[in-house]
Amino acid sequence: MANPWKKQRLKDTALCRVGILFAVTVSIVLMLVSVPRTASNRRFSDSGFDDLDKDLGVNLNASLLRVARENRMSLRLHKRNLLPPRNLDLYPNLAKDHVVIVLYVHNRAQYFRVTVDSLSKVKGISETLLIVSHDGYFDEMNKIVESIEFCQVKQIFSPYSPHIFQGSFPGVTSNDCKNKGDEAKTHCEGNPDQYGNHRSPKIVSLKHHWWWMMNTVWDGLEETNDHEGHILFIEEDHFLFPNAYRNIQTLTRLKPAKCPDCFAANLAPSDVKSRGEGLEFLVAERMGNVGYSFNRSVWENIHQKAREFCFFDDYNWDITMWATVFPSFGSPVYTLRGPRTSAVHFGKCGLHQGRGEEGDCIDNGVVNIEVKETDKVVNIKEEWGVRVLKHQAGYKAGFKGWGGWGDKRDQRLCLDFATMYRSTISPDTNWQSLEYTRVCFVDGAWKEQNVFTGQGWYCRARDSEDVMMGAMNLRRSMSPECEALIWTMECMKTLHFSEVIFVTYYSQLVKMVSFPEEKPVFATHMEEFCRSKTFFPNFKIRHIGGQACTWYKEFSFSYVID
Repeated sequence: MANPWKKQRLKDTALCRVGILFAVTVSIVLMLVSVPRTASNRRFSDSGFDDLDKDLGVNLNASLLRVARENRMSLRLHKRNLLPPRNLDLYPNLAKDHVVIVLYVHNRAQYFRVTVDSLSKVKGISETLLIVSHDGYFDEMNKIVESIEFCQVKQIFSPYSPHIFQGSFPGVTSNDCKNKGDEAKTHCEGNPDQYGNHRSPKIVSLKHHWWWMMNTVWDGLEETNDHEGHILFIEEDHFLFPNAYRNIQTLTRLKPAKCPDCFAANLAPSDVKSRGEGLEFLVAERMGNVGYSFNRSVWENIHQKAREFCFFDDYNWDITMWATVFPSFGSPVYTLRGPRTSAVHFGKCGLHQGRGEEGDCIDNGVVNIEVKETDKVVNIKEEWGVRVLKHQAGYKAGFKGWGGWGDKRDQRLCLDFATMYRSTISPDTNWQSLEYTRVCFVDGAWKEQNVFTGQGWYCRARDSEDVMMGAMNLRRSMSPECEALIWTMECMKTLHFSEVIFVTYYSQLVKMVSFPEEKPVFATHMEEFCRSKTFFPNFKIRHIGGQACTWYKEFSFSYVID
């Protein structure tokens, strides 16, 4: 049926002409402004801080806002993060199947130069967007990024890095506890870790930066908000071979068919000392921390474990993931990789050691990594089978952590990062707290022996005790949950409710509608879903588990016909 609002606009000829004139004018202005912004070096400016502060007041929770307003540099970095990518004039378009690359850096410039040089030789690098995530601001690191001309590159700076806070949290404060037992002897501030040690800002910055970066890249950037594919994550001491980008594209394309249960794709083995088996098969193994990539559905699973991540007493983000987050998924977290590495970890100095201070690790960054001819071309073949590696060594559930993460202030800041772009639903939300917006719980249920399925939905409006319900049964299909979602969306359209968050206990439904290309068998359902989705300008669907889903699961089961 034709849209009545569209008909009305078409009838209003004068308004249409004004709209066209306005659009053309804005386009010309944006064209004139964007070239100098993306081609020139950008320096910090205090202009526009008043407007920025108002924006932060709307978008940040009170805790983050209070921290940011205490530091002028933090506000500057917030402002800097809003700038568009560099080199748009050189590379105006990204490839349709591009894999975004995120480079996580601190202040080891001697390593960073090597990594950037290796990236410049990667085949296909000009087709994608490179995001460099800085832990605070270091001028030498910034200058290296400004020299990049081989692709679009966007910089983001953690505005809550301990390195930019002098005299206030998250940096060192004058009242911080320093030594074991200080909390009992004095009125100092801070909680010890499980070993009795107090926080070290340059140590905790590792975990803070990674978690802030993940939340920002997946949920906070205009450039990646609509990205539906994988994102590849590397660090400032990772050397990429020329075939790295083409190989990760190949792996992410093969993963749905070759290893549907794999959560990620990796460029390197989980054993950082290994260069791979060198044989003709793909490998499914525990997820590594060198050249790892995953999609938005995996990020949703990780984000739901924010409490596990933020309260685990270990300052290392990767050990935290291996020891507590991944085990909480309920099934092995495998990644798919090739039999030959396409990325190498070469750093000798740890991220927390930095450089230039007395007692720090000093390394000139000189590396001698052999690049063979096979490392210059795609060396993964579609016809290869997959070898699954089980019972590998490494950190697992039960490891209690190395400590360094016992201060409740760090834990609160970490949780704040998980909600800074998600004001509607927090990572550990239960169903009772979803009343702050219009929420619809959706479910489809069936019994193995039956040909019918039950479908149900339950909607609650903001600031209202009133609820609406719907239920029906129909012949069982390949995806009762997806049919239930589509039916619920159509009901909301009939009721003219376009601002709705849909919630399901079935995590695969979130994955299915977020990445329909990975489930071609449901193409018909996805066509119907996409048609219904056009009515919802800010479509959102969230997974919720545990006891929260029990009651509406039973509700939909009651409509299954024996």
